[in-house]
Amino acid sequence: MGLGKWIHALFFVLIFSSLAGAEDTYSPDEEPPATGWNSALKYFKKDGDNSARVESSGAPKTRLVSLDNVVFVDNNAVRSKDTPGQWGLNLGIEWDNSYVGEGFYVNYGDYKTQDKFSLLYGFFFPRLESRFPLYIKGNAGLGYFTGDYNNDSLAVDYNLYSGIHFFTRHNVLFNIEVGSKNYTRLFTRSQLNSFVLSSGLAFAF
Repeated sequence: MGLGKWIHALFFVLIFSSLAGAEDTYSPDEEPPATGWNSALKYFKKDGDNSARVESSGAPKTRLVSLDNVVFVDNNAVRSKDTPGQWGLNLGIEWDNSYVGEGFYVNYGDYKTQDKFSLLYGFFFPRLESRFPLYIKGNAGLGYFTGDYNNDSLAVDYNLYSGIHFFTRHNVLFNIEVGSKNYTRLFTRSQLNSFVLSSGLAFAF
């Protein structure tokens, strides 16, 4: 079994394990949480300071670290010298900004005869604080093809995705994304446009 197949299998095991562990945190044997005006008053100080106290564990999470497995479904090379993509990995850290989210990403791609590493910066919407499951994401950056350094080694990456977050317990998320993963070699202008599917896990904090 090749390295790519081992990584695909590992991701499926992690994903199903996380979903199997997603349980309702409320037990019917427990006393229901207190509600109403009298319950709300205990969050206000008696000295006149009316700032509400909120448990830190219940605060919205506005940052996450993710690891995704990428599968190339279709490749369209502008020049025949660009070999098709096979699979890849994406490690990212994301955080909320004023109106959108931002992130840094490190990509690995297996392009059949060459490997490519990329460092990218991007945006996504809506922000993590909204906890809305659907999102769109775009990023761009610089890629490097391993091997002998020459005019074909450097590339500009530009990607656009849409995806969905599945929230589980303990702030663990299961991600699924579809999108366009592309690059243009910096000096030779050869180009590869790919349609990809990805899935993985993220931890919000």
